Amino acid sequence: MKLPKISKTRLVDKVVEALYQQISERKILPGEKLPGEVQLSESLGVGRPTVREAIGQLIGLGLLHRGKYGVFVADIPTQAVRSKLAPMLLENWEIRELYEARMIIEGEIAVLACSRATSKDIEKLIELNELMHTQYDNEQHYWEIDQQFHQLLATISDNQILRTVQNSITDLFRRYERSVNKLDHIRKQTYHWHNNLIEACRKRDFDAVRKTVHQSLTESLNALANLRQHAFGELHDENSHS
Repeated sequence: MKLPKISKTRLVDKVVEALYQQISERKILPGEKLPGEVQLSESLGVGRPTVREAIGQLIGLGLLHRGKYGVFVADIPTQAVRSKLAPMLLENWEIRELYEARMIIEGEIAVLACSRATSKDIEKLIELNELMHTQYDNEQHYWEIDQQFHQLLATISDNQILRTVQNSITDLFRRYERSVNKLDHIRKQTYHWHNNLIEACRKRDFDAVRKTVHQSLTESLNALANLRQHAFGELHDENSHS
């Protein structure tokens, strides 16, 4: 079995992904014994503890199981593997990269917008933020208004290229929108982050603008990661007791 070398970032996740891909593509068949830790370590270019932790995660998910003479691929349908496990295994770093892109793009859009905002633009931002605050209990309306707030910033920035890039990132983010809507405390905090951003715009304090955008997205990312980790734990417990 030929496996790709693994880069040095997020090693356990990448080993999980590499093994998952081998199994989901039926390069390792249900019931087949997995190569030993030493062989996997050499093939993937990572340490044995990393391989061991990745295997433990896949066992917890029910994708692998320990037998008398080693670790074996569980006898479950390939389609079930894809539908049930793929998002849990693959989305962690996708979400991180998406938020990193948002920090860069939205941060600079906000700086550019604040450098060009008129007093009327500031008033419109305040109106949208106050309207969003009144819709706190309505998840759908709340996030629609939040998107309008960021679209207004993009419009004020008066840079069509950045607006196009932001729209692409927003489209990618829609797949996580339902999960983000569950973050009650983030919805509550977003109103205050917007207030801080508006105040920084008033003062033309661009460092504060970047800091506010970075803080809001970092906390949102951490909250979403914790939510997904909780779901991961529930799935682990479910498989452990089945």
